[in-house]
Amino acid sequence: KESLKKVKVYKTGFSVNTIKNCLGKTGKIPSEYAKQWIDKMTATIESSNLGEAGDDTYFKGYNGYFRSTNPEGEKIVQFALALGNDKTGTVYLCVFESPEAEWKNTWPIGTTIADNLALETEF
Repeated sequence: KESLKKVKVYKTGFSVNTIKNCLGKTGKIPSEYAKQWIDKMTATIESSNLGEAGDDTYFKGYNGYFRSTNPEGEKIVQFALALGNDKTGTVYLCVFESPEAEWKNTWPIGTTIADNLALETEF
């Protein structure tokens, strides 16, 4: 939503982080690492609507909603999605986040992105 040209961070946005060779880097297969990542967030941040995600053919994962405070003291909401592809050894950590005060207006954009997310099954 915000231009990243000046500040290099966003208040509202969607990020995808990828870990290739997850087993070699973390000691866990991607689906296990995906669960561990969501479990760690759940243990440290207020969470709700936790669930399983993926298609069980290529991706197995977990998701949930999280509320926290950013470094500026502003309340934020995050939708986090962690998907592991055990066949390729890759895990995808996806987060849509927005200030809590704007969540009602921004989540329709976030859910459209998350619902239409296409990941390469062979990567």
